[in-house]
Amino acid sequence: PQGTVSPPQASHLSQCETCKVNFITEFAGADTCLFCSDRNAETRMDDRSKCWCKENFYQEIHSNTSTRANNHTCKACPIGGECYQNKIIGKKDYWRKDLS
Repeated sequence: PQGTVSPPQASHLSQCETCKVNFITEFAGADTCLFCSDRNAETRMDDRSKCWCKENFYQEIHSNTSTRANNHTCKACPIGGECYQNKIIGKKDYWRKDLS
């Protein structure tokens, strides 16, 4: 499953090993864990398939990279915002212009 790797000597998926903290796998059957390259990103104890921004940071996605471990930058939460689970939420009495 995602978040685990199959060691070279493993004969079936029941022998998969969980990636270490701040390492992920994006696909089932991966043989290598990828490092969350942003210093403001981390993995969750129960989810080693995605890098999450740390508290008070939000995820800025870059479409020109190939892996989830390296396709985003965690930016500091802007003034007037609260950042939670890679989202920016406006504080009371603040607003955000619709970018669409």
